[in-house]
Amino acid sequence: ALRGTTAAQIADHRFNLTPIGTGPYQLEALRSSDGTRIDAVELRAAPVYRQRTEGQQHAYALDRVTFRLYDTFNAALSALENGSVDGIAARNRGERRPIFDSANRHDLDLYNQIEPTVGLIIYNWANRDFFREQRVRIALETGIDRTSTIQRTLANIATEANSPLMPGSWAYLPDLPWPAYNPDQARQLLATAVERLDRLNEGEATAETTEEAEATGALFSFTILTPDDPALVSLAGEIATQWSQLNLRVSVDAVDQATYEARLQAHEFDTALVEYSLGGSADPDVYAFWHEGQYPDGMNYGGISDRRISEALEKARRDPFGINRVADYQRFQHDFVERAIALPLYYPLFTYAISPRVEGVQ
Repeated sequence: ALRGTTAAQIADHRFNLTPIGTGPYQLEALRSSDGTRIDAVELRAAPVYRQRTEGQQHAYALDRVTFRLYDTFNAALSALENGSVDGIAARNRGERRPIFDSANRHDLDLYNQIEPTVGLIIYNWANRDFFREQRVRIALETGIDRTSTIQRTLANIATEANSPLMPGSWAYLPDLPWPAYNPDQARQLLATAVERLDRLNEGEATAETTEEAEATGALFSFTILTPDDPALVSLAGEIATQWSQLNLRVSVDAVDQATYEARLQAHEFDTALVEYSLGGSADPDVYAFWHEGQYPDGMNYGGISDRRISEALEKARRDPFGINRVADYQRFQHDFVERAIALPLYYPLFTYAISPRVEGVQ
């Protein structure tokens, strides 16, 4: 059908009006209300598909489906509210709350699912030596009330994360032994860590005891890099406030998306609020994020260097047997918590609203 067609000709090729496929639906029509732009795509159940074995095994209640096209999110949301369409999904964090509010105002059915993404605070082990000290990382983990922080700052758009893996994964552990929120214990751990770092430096001021920290009497001074997204800036600010109560000097560095990504790639940060996505993969392989060999050219942006973590991920990648891989990933998760490699915070929610007249939604 496309023999002899160049890439430049694809957009205007008649194949786009009569596409060939093998799925349960086929294109019936493209609609335009003004004759200049397509604003609806209509599909109908494909009779040939229903004759095949796989088609006979499933009952398709919807003979026709129409996708309405809109230039803006607000226009699409208005169409849902006035009944022109029956469903809409949030494409990003900023659209989740308007959909949630609209569902409450217009008596729509709201559905939430966890995205295959985890939001974390990562530490820059390469630029800040004190993040290599396990007591410091455990203190930061112990000195923040994750549950209430996520509830206050990311209500209705995310849920608390308790693992570097995704809930529902065959390797996920739901009951990892996270330390309880205990600011006093966190302060003790930090004091012990400072003593150890001073001994390692033969009593000299550590490189991490910056002039800023010394000027305020703080133990350490560092910033949290975050995209300039209101929800994430609020989350980072809440974390900075709680950590500042541990005699630390912590500030938030909110930058535009392009600058944020460039600084991650260049490792120009102290700590960073990141979202690691597993995409559509059913495999819980997170080697790219946490293996020591993925620094400096991979996605191990903070230069995390922990041999136990790396070995567990290496074994899980090599082993062809699922039962052994489960054990390796469970070890990885336990070590991740015990050694406070990073601080998992939240799983973003994929939110969509549907008219009550649509039944049987899964």
